[in-house]
Amino acid sequence: LSVNFSATAFDLEGSPLTYFWSFGNGDTGQGQSVNYIYGTEGSFNAYVQVSDGDRSVISPLLNIQAGQRPVINIVSPADGEKFRAGEVIDFIGTATDPDGNLNESSYEWGIDFIHNAHTHPTLAGYSGSTGQFPINTAGHDYHDNTAYRLTLKVTDADGLVSTDTLLRLSPQAQQ
Repeated sequence: LSVNFSATAFDLEGSPLTYFWSFGNGDTGQGQSVNYIYGTEGSFNAYVQVSDGDRSVISPLLNIQAGQRPVINIVSPADGEKFRAGEVIDFIGTATDPDGNLNESSYEWGIDFIHNAHTHPTLAGYSGSTGQFPINTAGHDYHDNTAYRLTLKVTDADGLVSTDTLLRLSPQAQQ
């Protein structure tokens, strides 16, 4: 993966600045703009340190993912599907890794209950390609603007990540 890095900074006293890059894999570079080629697959945290000779500042980490990320999909439930209180929702995700194998621990699910302008985490860190969660019959009711949001994150052996989100699993109107 070829990446062009560039940073802009200024010194209030007008001192000349030096730029020192760390590419997250032990390699480094210097200059305001540098091109770096990642020769191996993986996830790397790069940063730049800018100095005026007296003081220096380090940028926030920039995550670089070199290689092919897993191709993922939330198969079930479908976006916009309806639910009723007391039901058990099955969820299924699929993933393939173009350059390796995935196992059940590669999959991580998060489920949030959305209620008007805020969310309640319902399930976090669940591993596996399939699972279930029960729809509560107590607590928040399912009036107003309510729904569930499912997020699937798959991480391959190289640390490359893909995410898919089912935006709305909505309550079925009572009749």
